[in-house]
Amino acid sequence: MFKKREYTLEKLSIIFQVMLSIACFSFVWWFEISSSKAHIESVNELRNSLVVIAVVWLFLLSLFKSGKIDQSISYFPLIVAYMKPVLTGVLSLYIFNIFFGYSALGVKNLVIFGTFNLFVLITYKKSFFTVMRFFTKKRDYNVRRLLIVADEGSSEYIEKIIRAKD
Repeated sequence: MFKKREYTLEKLSIIFQVMLSIACFSFVWWFEISSSKAHIESVNELRNSLVVIAVVWLFLLSLFKSGKIDQSISYFPLIVAYMKPVLTGVLSLYIFNIFFGYSALGVKNLVIFGTFNLFVLITYKKSFFTVMRFFTKKRDYNVRRLLIVADEGSSEYIEKIIRAKD
């Protein structure tokens, strides 16, 4: 799409998705703290939770190839593609919380975070693809030019190439 820059764009997309996930968790944590008038026991607990989320999400988004720039025709395949890393990540955070007992990683926070993060990541992916499609059309990267050298008997094959959508 962008002349062999897909790998770099894929890694940048994963890093940005990790930052979005950290922002989602921070928002959920802040909303929980402000609504319940609870007192944070330790800033280190929140910082450690954010580091664990960053590491887990970086690994899972890379593992499930969530940074690829591909066209999704409908929302269902995109939802399924993002449910895998989000559910695996939330389950990993729950298991982590069993061992370390962080109040920031409570079950309620994890469920809200998982749902909110799934919505944000799907919205990001759709908008990212729309922006990339705009730039490829603007710069004429998605136009294919063919030179066909053929005889009179090849007209059937030429018609198939012309009618092909991809």
